[in-house]
Amino acid sequence: DDDDDEADEQYIAVFGASSACNEPAAAATVAVSTNADAAGSAVVVDLQNRGLRSAPLFSVDSNTTELYLIHNKLKQLPKCVGQFTNMTVLNLCSNRLTTLCKEVGQLGCLQELHVSANRLQYLPDAIGQLVQLRVLAVDANPKLRALPDSIAQLKLLVKLNASHCQLKSLPDRLGAMGSLTELLLGFNHLRALPDSTCLLANLAVLQLQHNKLQQLPPTLTILSCLVELKLSYNRFSEKPSCIQHLPCADVSMEGNPVAVHAGEDKPFTSKDAVVASATNAVFHGDICNGLFAAD
Repeated sequence: DDDDDEADEQYIAVFGASSACNEPAAAATVAVSTNADAAGSAVVVDLQNRGLRSAPLFSVDSNTTELYLIHNKLKQLPKCVGQFTNMTVLNLCSNRLTTLCKEVGQLGCLQELHVSANRLQYLPDAIGQLVQLRVLAVDANPKLRALPDSIAQLKLLVKLNASHCQLKSLPDRLGAMGSLTELLLGFNHLRALPDSTCLLANLAVLQLQHNKLQQLPPTLTILSCLVELKLSYNRFSEKPSCIQHLPCADVSMEGNPVAVHAGEDKPFTSKDAVVASATNAVFHGDICNGLFAAD
């Protein structure tokens, strides 16, 4: 176990915990294991940095709404976690988890799930049952190679962080998550985006740096809310044609083998981003019609 502890320290030193792992101020000030607000509507359990090898859920209030188990040595989550039906925040960052039990899907009120900096190899299909989820952080899991198709059922998800993994592809129905505003997929092995990406009408931040992309779907032109697009260190040999129609204020493409054409002095960088006109903002407005049949 000493070798395992040393390996964990090196692992966290390299990957760290997601910024999303930082517990809110209310949880940080909890002096005892459990803290309920004056109205009794929130029950926060703070068990971070305890060196725990198993989660002592048997001693946790069944009405717990927020559970923080950050920076422990957990290898699995007990199946009884499904009994915490009032839970809205579950933070398991910086542990040794290789998977999540399917009972996580029983947390019908869960709004935030943070499992960054673990050893996850896959996510259970039951993730799709978390229909109230707003934030999902699975970043810094270097053995995670795919996201389950069921993730498309998370219609209310606002932020998905799956950076620093080993993702090679994305679910075809990614665009079904219409509430997404932030999609963080940097430092993976992605070679393409699904065509349905254009249906993410509320997407403001799309990070794809350090992947293996050579082109983008031309239908991305209709992402009128996009303000940040990171494409640095991919395999683009040409500027993606859709970029000129995007309203992005920040587009980065440094580190790509982009060809320098006549009249250009240097490869494309964020300085070259074009703010689209009102006409471009609605360019190809119905281009994605028919991508998904009615459920």
